[in-house]
Amino acid sequence: MVCTFIVAVCGGLWWLALSRPLKGYAALIGTGMLFGFLGDLAMGHVVIIPGLDPMILGMVWFGLCHTLYISGYVRLGRILDARRPSLQVAAVFLVVALGLLSWWLLVQSPDTSAARNYGALIYATFISIMGGFALSLTLHRPRMTPLFVGAALLLASDILLGNFAFRHNRRPLCDDVVWVMYNIGQGLIVFSSGYAIRVLQDSETPSETSEGAGAGTGDA
Repeated sequence: MVCTFIVAVCGGLWWLALSRPLKGYAALIGTGMLFGFLGDLAMGHVVIIPGLDPMILGMVWFGLCHTLYISGYVRLGRILDARRPSLQVAAVFLVVALGLLSWWLLVQSPDTSAARNYGALIYATFISIMGGFALSLTLHRPRMTPLFVGAALLLASDILLGNFAFRHNRRPLCDDVVWVMYNIGQGLIVFSSGYAIRVLQDSETPSETSEGAGAGTGDA
């Protein structure tokens, strides 16, 4: 919980530190991480609503988290000019297919209530769409690879958590493995503004070189 809180604070610091064009992206990611922290509090039974299943409440908070992440990735795609529709559709389709297959094979259980099973299905779809957009950004701009790694770790950690919670396949240190994967994944996503800065710097360098060459030619 402390690690998650620190990552959430880092999300806020990125928003405060950055200026346009990345400030709006950092705000979406930072707010998404805040909802993720609320989801952790719900899953840990720290903040609950009487009469509502804490796991369902946690999925709602995490669903909002990933919705904001997706909005951020769409915005970042415009900023980085990484918007080839065919590539985006292929990336999202691939990750969603993997996410739903993982839900079917490793999470859904006849011993679990329908509300939890379908809640996990909807949540798996959301986080897979988020991962698909992260993959699309990575395919367009390889420097964004840590962003996709972070999204993949989040998806993997949640599939493991669902397997433990719904199918009761608990193994030694399973909770620690989930938390480590989750926090590293969230950290890589929150710090993606830094990778985006490098992409923007790379895209500016050729134009600066061309301008310098043009100026040198004119002087000659």
